[in-house]
Amino acid sequence: MDTQFYFNFFGILLKNRFLTRNPIPYKYIFILTNLCQSRCNSCFIWKIYIDNPALLKDELKLEEYEKIFQSIKDRAFWINFSGGEPFLRKDLEDIILRSAEIINVLRLINMPTNGLVPNVIVRRVKRILDNLPEKIHFDITVSLDSIKREKYKENRGLDAVNKFIDCYN
Repeated sequence: MDTQFYFNFFGILLKNRFLTRNPIPYKYIFILTNLCQSRCNSCFIWKIYIDNPALLKDELKLEEYEKIFQSIKDRAFWINFSGGEPFLRKDLEDIILRSAEIINVLRLINMPTNGLVPNVIVRRVKRILDNLPEKIHFDITVSLDSIKREKYKENRGLDAVNKFIDCYN
């Protein structure tokens, strides 16, 4: 863990929040897709495109994200790219790298994953890290409800704890 990075990062956030007259939002969350391989009993985002497949075409395009990034280029210190499962988004790397190019003050990008496509995740993260400016910290959180196979299956709706473990390793 890069302690110095987080110390500096949270110093910037505290300064913005308490020492400026008009604090601005510092974290932005983008739901990149509703696609998801999990069938969690606590989240039904995966049902959106199953129930209404036509909605998939309404996901924002890279050009639309670029316009949003332009509008927050001096404000977004932290971006969370979420979903569904962000790694199912075909242009994920392009979206992340364009955010890094456009947003001047961006210092942290984080993203959750269910870890069910380990080879895809590793390949895509490598491309992101190879092209991301050094000033930007990139974190991935891998979601886990239980390492016990039956509990995982009960919560996630599929028997895939081994895929999660492969991804984590």
